[in-house]
Amino acid sequence: MKKSILALAALLLATPPWPSQAQILPLDFDQNFGVRPLLDQVRRSAGEARGAVKKAQVGDNRYEQDCAVFTFEPNDPPVSERFRLMSREWEQRCQPGPNGTWQCWEVPGFLYSEIARISLQDRRPLLPWESDSFRVCLEGPWLSIYQLESGYDYKLVRGGPDFALAPVKKIPMGPDPNGIAVESLSGSLQLGLQDKWASYYQGEKIFLKLVVKKEVNFPWDPTVAVIDATMTVALDYKVNLLDYADKFDGKPVPGSKYYVQVSFKRLGAVSTDEQVKAGDSAHVPYQPAR
Repeated sequence: MKKSILALAALLLATPPWPSQAQILPLDFDQNFGVRPLLDQVRRSAGEARGAVKKAQVGDNRYEQDCAVFTFEPNDPPVSERFRLMSREWEQRCQPGPNGTWQCWEVPGFLYSEIARISLQDRRPLLPWESDSFRVCLEGPWLSIYQLESGYDYKLVRGGPDFALAPVKKIPMGPDPNGIAVESLSGSLQLGLQDKWASYYQGEKIFLKLVVKKEVNFPWDPTVAVIDATMTVALDYKVNLLDYADKFDGKPVPGSKYYVQVSFKRLGAVSTDEQVKAGDSAHVPYQPAR
């Protein structure tokens, strides 16, 4: 599913001779703008949220780019901490060299600095596993804000450095990988799962992908069955793996250890249909039921 992404930019008004101007910059999610890696590294303090410096060329001068990423969890205040961004300008100097060549070098120029903040106006509730994340970047005199993965599509109400955003519409986010817990695997290959968020998905379906492995330790554990199952959402799911005997590569061997790698998709309107890993079951020796 194509994810919604918003990019908004406003020109700093801090120092002349830069003119007062605001502009909207498009951001293509499909170009992999580093959204997921950044989200995985989100920190609460401004210092820890400082992104890696990126260099951008503008005319004969270039500007380093400094970024910070902030995320708002469901119970967080709607206003972020204030955080400082700094961007160094590098000026190019050139002089004639031998044989008609030019010798060029860079010297440090102006150091731009801005203290920014993000405010969410008229904030709407998020589901317990969802969050709203944004990236703010300073590049020379330009300060930009980008929407990363969020539970709502946001519009810019006020430009930086004191950004204000307001939700427009709900956006389904990926399901919580921890929403499905692998509870048990019995010796008779009965798999038990628990759905932490079942109450939020009432009436929807869940798709389970169960990869059954046989423990052999070397060189790797072979896959003996791949089982696909679609069920109505419930608090608990019970799957008798032997009901899918036609999926097995041979019969399970008594005494040999087996385990299951569990992935799932939410099928409905609450979350996207992204497939996520829930984890592995315990390794248990197979004991045929008597």
